[in-house]
Amino acid sequence: MKWIKKIFKKNKRDLNAPHESDNSEVLDDQSFDSISSNSTVVNEPITKTAAPLKNKTDALVFDSKRRIFVIKKRLQTVALYDPVAHLIRIKYHDGTEQRIPCATTLSERSLPLAGYWHQPEHCDVGVYCSVQGAFFLNHNKASKQQIIKSRIFDTDRTMMPVVGDWQGDGIQSIGLYDTETATFLIKSQVSEDKNDVVFSFGSNLHASIPLTGDWNGDGKDSVGLYLPESGVFFLHNALEECLSADMNFHFGPPNSGMLPLVGDWDGDGLDSIGLYSPEQGLFYLHNKNEGADKIDHTFHFGPAQPGLKPLIGDWNGMKKTSIGVFDPVSATCYLTNALSGGHADLVLSFNGASPSSIPFVVSYLI
Repeated sequence: MKWIKKIFKKNKRDLNAPHESDNSEVLDDQSFDSISSNSTVVNEPITKTAAPLKNKTDALVFDSKRRIFVIKKRLQTVALYDPVAHLIRIKYHDGTEQRIPCATTLSERSLPLAGYWHQPEHCDVGVYCSVQGAFFLNHNKASKQQIIKSRIFDTDRTMMPVVGDWQGDGIQSIGLYDTETATFLIKSQVSEDKNDVVFSFGSNLHASIPLTGDWNGDGKDSVGLYLPESGVFFLHNALEECLSADMNFHFGPPNSGMLPLVGDWDGDGLDSIGLYSPEQGLFYLHNKNEGADKIDHTFHFGPAQPGLKPLIGDWNGMKKTSIGVFDPVSATCYLTNALSGGHADLVLSFNGASPSSIPFVVSYLI
């Protein structure tokens, strides 16, 4: 699209110079590199349990006899998709593990995902197989397992899956981003019908990473893009084609090798962005979706090791997103409840997992 092409050309022309716009400032290499923080290798056992819920409730659900509503707190934890064993392993905070078998026909390039496909109190898991162009979604309701296998997107392209609560009703659904045509294909609900929301966003001339989040606090998720070549975020508040993104700004240097993150770091109900540098073991998090000469949270967590994968989630149910890292060598997750360096608050290990296993975050009620 013209707006992203125009902005990218300007960024490329002035790559090493400050960028001026109405709502953004560049965080150049120096501003990121000059921030100091004590780095601590995260290899400690669990140091404390999850903090209790102090204010908001998470969910009201019927008790086992469906007579009264009971208050449940929602926590997030880590699951592992093992493409070799064709297995999804969900590790809960108490150390117990749930294993869900996957279709043996999935390719090793398949990607795991999780969401509230049918009810806001039941988080399910699934796998997107790009080779088959299909989602394999597990529906675990009332202890019954149902596999929904359907080619719900009529395309043979290799795409990137996304998940979001598109309608703001607590039910999540799926989508795809086609990098070849810079197009989002969104399903309003998980079903086999083809009534998709399809719209162009961005440009197919440059590699982009799709993002989802509630950027304006209206309770509905929408989409965004991160362009690694220019270090620019493009965020939009509606699932529709636009002449320009609602928010676009530089955050971090171009071609940095950093990975984009999305979370509600301050618990204000709005999702905002961040970056993780595997080379430095550094997290850079910002509470506002705008360029900044000041980063709200910058800290080391874990060693500077390229193989580590960042994790984001609300590990203690306090309505704030925190972070963690996954070490594929030991198949171990190190999670912290604070946006700072130091020891892990929770350590989850997946013994016997294959080196190609992929971590992802799931929710559950306690």
